[in-house]
Amino acid sequence: MKPVAKAKRRRADEDLLDSNEAEMVKNVVKVAPMKKPRHGVDSGEIVNIMADEIQSLYEEMGSEIDDVNARDKALTLWRELHVHGHVVAQESEVPHFLCENHGG
Repeated sequence: MKPVAKAKRRRADEDLLDSNEAEMVKNVVKVAPMKKPRHGVDSGEIVNIMADEIQSLYEEMGSEIDDVNARDKALTLWRELHVHGHVVAQESEVPHFLCENHGG
């Protein structure tokens, strides 16, 4: 490294500080984060459920798919639904009706 005079080094440091200060003072517009619905379900849970169902479908069709590929397909589907279709998953109670054999 070549020796540099103190005045040149100080000037370089001041220039660097000025440029950093300009970045810090710059107005930054923040985007409000998307609010999760009150009864919303985490994306990880949704993807896991979808991956299990994809594996079940493959088994029903007489084929098989490993966990990684099923999860990848589920993640791709969920992203498409959520981003482009604006789909949100929520927990809710579903009325459950039993037939007379299982109704008790």
